[in-house]
Amino acid sequence: MQSRWECITAFLQNKKNILITTHLNPDGDALGSEIALAHYLKQIGTSFRIINADPTPAYFNFLNSDRLIEQFHPDRHAESLALFDGCIVVDVGEYARLGGMCDIVKNGSFPVAFIDHHISTVKIGDAQVVDEHCSSTGELIYDFLKQSGANFTQEIVDALYTCILTDTGSFRFSNTTS
Repeated sequence: MQSRWECITAFLQNKKNILITTHLNPDGDALGSEIALAHYLKQIGTSFRIINADPTPAYFNFLNSDRLIEQFHPDRHAESLALFDGCIVVDVGEYARLGGMCDIVKNGSFPVAFIDHHISTVKIGDAQVVDEHCSSTGELIYDFLKQSGANFTQEIVDALYTCILTDTGSFRFSNTTS
């Protein structure tokens, strides 16, 4: 049986430097998904940078204690954008939601993978995993990391918990499952 993650696993093959990004006004699911993926990429020896169009809200700074998340600035990031050989976009179902990162991701010289739990009407990117039945993108990231044999460090666990907690309304919304 083919795993839904084969396209992401294949996407990551031979990648040395990955850009990770998410939507405008990043929330707990978006930021937690980025952080969990970043720590996994670190485990497998892949370099990465998390660059978002908008700043991280102060109340999510606990996720960014290692200062992994950067806010995009054209002058500061222009040279480094050419060094990426892949991009993973989380919690986004359409390019327009990337704000200032949209043209960079859409027109970049690197392949792009999307992981999201929102219904998407079009296939975007070179690899895409969308499951609207999941409570959060973090739930999808958990599934991917589990299948990939990731070491669930405290940073990854905290990030994934934040994803699920925020996108289920503290486990109150109808998308909450056991």
